[in-house]
Amino acid sequence: MTWREIGIGATSQAYIFLGSAIRMAQDMGLNRNSAKFQEGSEALFSDAEREVRNRIWWCALVLDKWVSLLLF
Repeated sequence: MTWREIGIGATSQAYIFLGSAIRMAQDMGLNRNSAKFQEGSEALFSDAEREVRNRIWWCALVLDKWVSLLLF
């Protein structure tokens, strides 16, 4: 939704959508080190899942910085 709003020039709306996405990502724990998440002695996420979680978080963070620069 953020990319669509940027594409049509509605950067303020894009920032609102992105803020919601960042908060949802934090609720899901994407900002935390998922290597420490364990269920008993087993890791909760595989290496591939940890990498995907990490990439999603950093993409959202970089997009947040980029949209912030567009607004100011």
